[in-house]
Amino acid sequence: MHLVWLKRDLRIEDHGPLFRASLTEKMMAMYIFEPKRMAQPDYGANHHAFIVDSLRELQQELVSLNIPLLYFVGEVVEVLSTLKSRYKTIHLHSHMEVGGGWTYDRDKQVKRWCQQQGVEWIEYPIFEVLRPYQNRDQWATRWREGVDKARFPTPHKQSRPVEPPSFPTMTVEPPSSQQVGLGEPAPQRQQGGRSQGIALWQSFLAERGKNYRKEMSSPVTAFDACSRLSPHLAWGTLSIREVYRVATHAQSTLVSAKHHRRSLDSFISRLHWRGHFMQKLEDQVEIENHCFHPLFEGLRPQKGNRDYLEAWKEGRTGVPIVDACMRALVATGWLNFRMRAMVVSFACYNLWLDWREIRDWLACQFTDYEPGIHISQLQMQAGVTGINAIRVYNPYKQSVDLDPEGVFIMRWVPELCSIPKEYIHQPFEVPPLIELMLNLDRGGYPQPIVDVEQTSKQAKERVFAIKQSLEAKVLSQQVFQRHGSRRKRHSKLEG
Repeated sequence: MHLVWLKRDLRIEDHGPLFRASLTEKMMAMYIFEPKRMAQPDYGANHHAFIVDSLRELQQELVSLNIPLLYFVGEVVEVLSTLKSRYKTIHLHSHMEVGGGWTYDRDKQVKRWCQQQGVEWIEYPIFEVLRPYQNRDQWATRWREGVDKARFPTPHKQSRPVEPPSFPTMTVEPPSSQQVGLGEPAPQRQQGGRSQGIALWQSFLAERGKNYRKEMSSPVTAFDACSRLSPHLAWGTLSIREVYRVATHAQSTLVSAKHHRRSLDSFISRLHWRGHFMQKLEDQVEIENHCFHPLFEGLRPQKGNRDYLEAWKEGRTGVPIVDACMRALVATGWLNFRMRAMVVSFACYNLWLDWREIRDWLACQFTDYEPGIHISQLQMQAGVTGINAIRVYNPYKQSVDLDPEGVFIMRWVPELCSIPKEYIHQPFEVPPLIELMLNLDRGGYPQPIVDVEQTSKQAKERVFAIKQSLEAKVLSQQVFQRHGSRRKRHSKLEG
């Protein structure tokens, strides 16, 4: 029996394990809901709901190919042991997974079990990441070679479906997020399923992405102008290779629309940077819990101000653009990159919270959670990599620049709708006479919990005091040698 273990690859197109297994006479696909994985602090209801959506659609596609999709609730080795007791010989097919320490350790357990049981386990590359690979010098070339390879064909239709076994750990339907104790997902979250991803991709190429380069940074325009493909790439309803190939083809066929070509150029660049950041976690799984640069360990307290942390999560810091972003994130499961960077900057510099304190909560909010990107970007924005510029975002400036009319703020912080637009970014700066004349009502909106200017200044001084030391500079070179980009042109991951 050939078993295809689905993980972050919930599609039939460009799927090596499914295609290769379909060349055999007996095959099944399976998705395993692992209790220990679902109990990890970085696994949330948004992820689970997106996975369930995608599996239901995938099951219909597989049924049309006479390929059964089985759902199990249990740990992987236990499920495989049960299947091994039913079938004399099994062959396991799966994509490699680039996750955190937990999935890395789980895969090592699976590998040991397979070796002990004489089970062949074929792991297929995912093309965003090279394994094993310790030399960054030719990474970009190797990545390009991977995404340029021909896509895998659709799996062959089986002559007849295999009669699926019956085990206590099997379930007819994927369990909901409520059933596994994760609670309700975000009310306005993105829906999973390949058809959703294709529809987004088509609308982005045809219309939404024309001004992507210009509109991806503002929270007013980003929700429409960005591709919104990130959760589909994270959970694999679309492959990075098929998106890259279609994007480059579309760019080459655009003759007259110069701004559209530039927007696609920016988008394609971010596909490259996606793999670049994922490779960091693949190369050094320890960065999940430790700073890239060791001298920044202990820079911030392990447990910061609890009141600050909760106010930040709940969108009641008294800084309107920050609170609008946090409320939008909780409601939708998504933020554009610039706003993600700003809210992390505010948490780590102005509230002086350690990046690890916000890591898991943010991971659960982001439907598009990709561990390698998430960890690398958090550390970069917190200023603890040693190889990136220190970016302390001024939220008031960001607000004026990116939401000048207060449209985004008023949508998510409706308490401030009566505030004159010129004061919407700092509602407590309204002169007393104007406040009295207009009889302003802020609906209980709080005063800023910190002085942004003062806390930014203090944070910069602390970070630069470490970064400018000779020892720090020497160690930064070591970090760069292992993780730094070798590209001459640098770009930010955004969108």
